Amino acid sequence: MEIYNKLFEILNPGDLLLTANKRLISFLHKAYADYQQTQKKMRWPTLSLFTLSRWLELLWEKQQIEQQSFPFRLLTEQQEYVIWQTIINKSPYLLLDTQDTAKRAQQAWQLLHLAQLNYRSSHFKQNKETANWQTWASTFAELSNTYHYIDACSATNLLIELLQKKILTPPKRIFLLGFTELNQQYKKLLDCLAEQHCIISHYTPAYSKPKLQRLSLVDKETEFRSMALWAHQCEQAGKRNIACVVPNLIEQRPQLLRQFSEVFTELTPTSLHRPPFNIAAGNPLKEFALIQTALTIIELKNINSFSKVSGLIRSPYLGGAQQEQSQRAQLDINLRCHSESKLSLAVLVAASKKQACPHLGHLISQLMPLLKEYEGKSLAKPSLWAKHFAKKLHCLAWPGERNLNSCEFQLLERWSELLTELAGLDFILGPISQAHALQQLQELIANCLFQAKTRHDPPIQVLGILDTAGIYFDAMWIMGLDDKTWPVAAKANPFIPHFLQRQHQLPHASNEREFYFAHLLTQGLIRSAPTLIFSHAAQNLDQVLRPSLLINAMPSIELSELTLPHYQSRAEKIRATQDWEYYHDEQGPALPGEQYYSATSQLLQSQATCPFQAFARFRLNAKFYPLPAIGLNARDRGILLHQVLEQFWNTLVNQEALLQLSDVALDEQIDTAIDLCIVSYTKKRPFIFKPHFIDIERRRLRSLLKNIVDLEKQRPLFIQSLHEQKQNYTLGKLALNLRIDRIDQLADNSYLLIDYKTGLPTTINYLEERLDHLQLPLYCLAYAETVRGFALMHIRSNTLALQGITAEETGMTQLNSLKKLKTTLVLRSWSDLLKYWRALLEKLAQQFEIGFAAVDPKRGSTTCQQCDLKLLCRINH
Repeated sequence: MEIYNKLFEILNPGDLLLTANKRLISFLHKAYADYQQTQKKMRWPTLSLFTLSRWLELLWEKQQIEQQSFPFRLLTEQQEYVIWQTIINKSPYLLLDTQDTAKRAQQAWQLLHLAQLNYRSSHFKQNKETANWQTWASTFAELSNTYHYIDACSATNLLIELLQKKILTPPKRIFLLGFTELNQQYKKLLDCLAEQHCIISHYTPAYSKPKLQRLSLVDKETEFRSMALWAHQCEQAGKRNIACVVPNLIEQRPQLLRQFSEVFTELTPTSLHRPPFNIAAGNPLKEFALIQTALTIIELKNINSFSKVSGLIRSPYLGGAQQEQSQRAQLDINLRCHSESKLSLAVLVAASKKQACPHLGHLISQLMPLLKEYEGKSLAKPSLWAKHFAKKLHCLAWPGERNLNSCEFQLLERWSELLTELAGLDFILGPISQAHALQQLQELIANCLFQAKTRHDPPIQVLGILDTAGIYFDAMWIMGLDDKTWPVAAKANPFIPHFLQRQHQLPHASNEREFYFAHLLTQGLIRSAPTLIFSHAAQNLDQVLRPSLLINAMPSIELSELTLPHYQSRAEKIRATQDWEYYHDEQGPALPGEQYYSATSQLLQSQATCPFQAFARFRLNAKFYPLPAIGLNARDRGILLHQVLEQFWNTLVNQEALLQLSDVALDEQIDTAIDLCIVSYTKKRPFIFKPHFIDIERRRLRSLLKNIVDLEKQRPLFIQSLHEQKQNYTLGKLALNLRIDRIDQLADNSYLLIDYKTGLPTTINYLEERLDHLQLPLYCLAYAETVRGFALMHIRSNTLALQGITAEETGMTQLNSLKKLKTTLVLRSWSDLLKYWRALLEKLAQQFEIGFAAVDPKRGSTTCQQCDLKLLCRINH
């Protein structure tokens, strides 16, 4: 930091130091403190040190204070953007993305002012885009004059006029630090200051004869890791000011954080809680859970999507979240199982009290009157909506009762600033709707990057290229300087004529302009440290990369010459281990004690499908709780059809009663069964069962039932039909609770079991060792004394079929009698088939009893596609 000592030696009281960025200010304050300490001083005057833009703001504020009649209100960046967006929204041109258009329009206005060009120029009439922008710009200027507000660029022009008129008094001497180049507006400002006898000095110290090295690495991953290892090596060597520079830092932040964290965790485990590096790129504010919860609360209405309510229930940033943590988790599970895709707050309050979450219920109850109070308020100023949003947060005791950590506390402060910014839109937007106010707040959040400040100053700084301006380091590594990245590609503004941008060398106007600016930045980097490494990747995916022309002439070195510390990631260490130890464990603990284990047929089905699935679901109680879907899912539709069929046959009882019905009476019977079940569902799912949906569902069910009735009429005589019959059955230690869809008594007094299936019809083998559909064989065992067959009824809108096995011919051609079965098994009678099934099912039951839990999906990946336990069994790892 001694490189600025010569500057500090010549400073006089009243001298002003202006920098290009905020980071340089922090660096200079620290360097100045070190300098004063070397001079054996105990106290010293504070530097008059600002960024140039901040100094101009202070000049403006001073002018407003000194001249009470000063008419202009200075716009913030966001206020200026909102004005542009409002103008564009009111324009007659149909635009799909007004937000991006407003940003580019605002940028065009700023670029022209910085270049001291006139937006009224006839050049803007050349094409539709620039002509439209000129119209918007005229409107912006008219609004500014009418309402006496002014943007920052126009304010700088006005300050220049005030200096020329000697209304403002300039300092005696100004030092400019860290400026790569100055735009025309700043040049005019400095010329004006010089005319007022202010001495302007560009102070640019530099290391003499810096050591430059160029390094080509295999790929980006190797480049990230090598830079992290080099930084660790420098830090271990005692260097306290190390820079790692990345051109597109924000995009690369996730990979950088991962590589640096892995390297320093492996090589210096003690650095885990206080890493010696800082990545100078924030995350989007909207990614932080504290902010997400705040937005969710603000968006709450009396009726909300289930996903929104679910996230709120599980949030740690609500009052009582710690005390009711377990109860709220269970509440979320219960609601997932029994709710719709939408949920009312009234239902949530009732469910909270029922699930022992009184605090949550109380908080929601507090919020509901506030929502009702503002339901009728159509328009209000943004400041009123900001207060309303704050009240909503207060009702739910956001951000909770636990002590916030440093990052969360800073997030809370940033949130308060955003609400203040929202309130600052009053004079621009006037009365607006709540939805519009929320949109403005969301845009404020979306445009905000956040990085928590830390007390310690780590020795390794990972910076963007512009962040390094004017700062000097002990060593520097600049990565990513390939020919595709550096210089960056030109991106001219669409609202300024291109020839005008190229003629006046506006930023991003052309590739030549970008090359020139990248050259200036590269030269600035070369002055920033005594030792510098410029690196690039030789390949990115399938793309071959070459070094940028700006570093191509630098001396090239090999990676081995850096003698970086030997490093293996944890994963590489595991892979490199020679002595692998394989431990194949398929055995879980057996069922404890002699008591029976209560279950359903689904347990045996899971054991047949995959033993681990059965163990995880029924022993570990591992379950997947998806969010409720919109409308009825396939399972819900199947249950509804089951209920309608049960209602229909409970009235008719048998085939004879069915055949005696006239067509009109049959239609009435079908409609009655459907309506009774739909009424029941409407009470459970009021948001789904609206009139239009009920009409669609009624027509679907009526069509299915008519097809089923046609099939039932053609069947051989059945005397009685019983639905949803319960039966208990024991296999080993398993006490199975069975529920049979339907049992028909045939003319010979034997019974036929029927199971409804609404999924896609498939051919099922009932004689294989691991049955795909073992419910019906299991039901046959439970009713072994009377049942002489079973049928699976496939019910689809375009398919209606029976599939099954009977002891003898029944006249139902779709069912196979025992004699027609194609099998190598010796099955002389129905009892032989039952014995075979019993042996298979007893084997499955015994496997479950002893804890057999092999990861063995019956049909490999096809089975796994239907399973939600892949992360638990880790079959793909």
